[in-house]
Amino acid sequence: MKIMQTLFLAYKFLTNRNSDKAIFRHIRGSIIGIALSLVPLIVVLEVTNGMISGITRRYIEIDSFHFQARMQRPIANIDYDQIIADIKRIDSVINAFFYVEETGLVYTASGRTGVSIRGLPENLYEKDEMFRRYLEFIDGEFILDRDSILLSGAIANRIGAKVGDEVRILTAHTPPGRAPIFRPTRFILRGIFTTGYRELDEISAYIQYERARSIFRDTAPFIGIKVEDPYRNIDATASLIRSKLPPGFFVHSWHRLNYTLYRSLEITKRLLFFIMILILSVASLNISSAMIMMVLSRKKEIAILKSIGFSRKSIALTFLLTGFGIGIVGSSIGMFLGIFMSIHINAIINFIEKIINIFLFASFYILNIFKQTDFSAFSIMDTGYYLEEIPVILDYSELILVFCISLLLATLASFLPAYKAASIKPIEILQKS
Repeated sequence: MKIMQTLFLAYKFLTNRNSDKAIFRHIRGSIIGIALSLVPLIVVLEVTNGMISGITRRYIEIDSFHFQARMQRPIANIDYDQIIADIKRIDSVINAFFYVEETGLVYTASGRTGVSIRGLPENLYEKDEMFRRYLEFIDGEFILDRDSILLSGAIANRIGAKVGDEVRILTAHTPPGRAPIFRPTRFILRGIFTTGYRELDEISAYIQYERARSIFRDTAPFIGIKVEDPYRNIDATASLIRSKLPPGFFVHSWHRLNYTLYRSLEITKRLLFFIMILILSVASLNISSAMIMMVLSRKKEIAILKSIGFSRKSIALTFLLTGFGIGIVGSSIGMFLGIFMSIHINAIINFIEKIINIFLFASFYILNIFKQTDFSAFSIMDTGYYLEEIPVILDYSELILVFCISLLLATLASFLPAYKAASIKPIEILQKS
């Protein structure tokens, strides 16, 4: 097989625009089609990667932590300090602490709402860099003395509270064989924060760990554990932590605690990936139609090539390489544009929102002359369901996979034209010419 001649012919078929401008326009359209179909695929992949990573990170750094150790039942005469010291001796562990979690009703004179109340160590914000990174204060600061409470911005707005206001928590205690006893506890709001993800902000309230233990006397505390890399050797690390604990403790990883959420996000990503691949497959069919036209217009050239010694395999390979070349050019352009848009996705979204809101506000101003209405700004990413800002994370293994899939589809689309070209009989073509 004449490999070099085959490569040269494929190159000529791709670049010789003067022989048949209509065919070259079809090839150019195929390249543009592949490039444009790759852009949304890459953007969707990288945006979902960023969203999944951003949401997951917030949950494991603020809510579930990397690992949780739970008591099966309250254990008498337990040495809490010794347990924490034993866990911290594990090489991969960077922090471990006890905390309490319960539910209650937080209220002021202006409003009330149910919350998840967490009793945290006073020095957690200072010692835990990742906790500090994802807990941003809108007002006030992280102060957890005995009379302090921290609320998310969503809860503070709902109950009409601001820093320095008195806030009360209503909790229930049920003695054995008796009706529940409701008890209000007074706090001063020291800080209002946001995690950047509203679903977490909707339920978050923090108080001092010792105060929480006195309020929730019947609740066994949890152990929150942070490790150097929460994504590697999860089961092995969980077993190691379990070996350091006395009987009666269960250890759960963040993956198990957030399994439903994480699985839901992964399935959504796969469905989006499948839909985008279907779009790319349709775009690849343009290659097939363009190359069939090329075969029909170059029948005489193919017949001459066969008559001077080119085999069926060489002709077929020439057109396969032509389709492969179209795939490389289109995929390279699409990858570049997709990566560029992914990196600048937040700026692009903000720009689109500004343009749309300018037109909406102009329409609102004109309509408001006749009817008084309230203007509502348009938002592509509703922070009630998504992160306030999309983290940009490029997964190079996925990008390489997408590039390879694009090349494969382009090559597969060339099989039928290649087969037709290889099946041309030179005698019939030359007799007709």
